[in-house]
Order: sequence, then structure tokens, then C-alpha cells
Amino acid sequence: MNVQEAQNIRWSKNIIIADGDYIGRVAFDLIVNFERMLNRRIPAVDFSQWAVDIALDGRLKPGRHETQVVLLHDRKNPKLENFSPADYDNELNGQAFQDPQMGEFIINAIPTGEEASNKEDVLLDLLKTLLSHEEVRRIMIVPDGEDGQLLGSLRSTPGCGR
Repeated sequence: MNVQEAQNIRWSKNIIIADGDYIGRVAFDLIVNFERMLNRRIPAVDFSQWAVDIALDGRLKPGRHETQVVLLHDRKNPKLENFSPADYDNELNGQAFQDPQMGEFIINAIPTGEEASNKEDVLLDLLKTLLSHEEVRRIMIVPDGEDGQLLGSLRSTPGCGR
């Protein structure tokens, strides 16, 4: 998706942007550690419950909301590791689910890398585009928390924290 395409999309009031590769690594670390502590197998993370939890962490109150979830991922990774459902193209992209307390969640997966821009540039471009859309009221971002340069760029993006 390029910035011009993003300008022409009707966006929801609530947006979650997540680095799919990063959340997959975090889920793996948590699963491995809890399996060791509990001495039993831990199942993959339920993607819908994860999205609802992020919305709640983003201070979205229960209600009949529409929330768009944008998953950025490296083109070479076809699956959201350690989550279920996991396949970006066949199970996540273009899908939606209804949560009885939080409303509808619409999922889009955007591959990055190779001929496309890198994930960090796509995230920052998407954020700037969303900040210019009047209908967008809440943006929740789950970036690679280990990338200090990206975190600094996010903090210095004009309009963040409004």
C-alpha cells in the first residue's frame, strides 16, 4: 500500500497498527517461558482476543465500535507466528470478527520489504496519513519495541499524543 492508496481509504475511528513479526516473537518468548514454568504446553495466542486486549489497553470502552487492525509484516513471513489464525493472506487479510463487548474488528495485512518499502517507513507513512484523517480518533501502535530509532521517530511524529 502506498500513501496515495491510504489517503483514499475510509478509515475507522479506531485503528490498531501492529508489527506482526514483532508480536509473533513476543508471543513466542512468553509461550516458551510459561511452558517452562507451568510444565505444560501453552496454545497459540487467539488473535481476536489479542486485538480486543489491545483495544482495551488503548482505552477503548466497551460499545459498538468499528476498529481496523493493520498488521505490517515482512513479505517473506507468510504467517503471524504463534497466533491463531495465523496465515496473513488466507486467514487474516480482509477478514473481520465481531466481539460482543467491543464491536467489529476489520483486519488488513500489509507485506513489506523487497520491492516495497521497509516496515518502519510504511508504519511512519501510515501513521502520518491516519493523523490527517478527521474520522480517525484513536490510533494504537504496537511497533517493534526493541527498535529505539523507530520509537524515537514515533514520539517525534507531529500530531502523536493528540
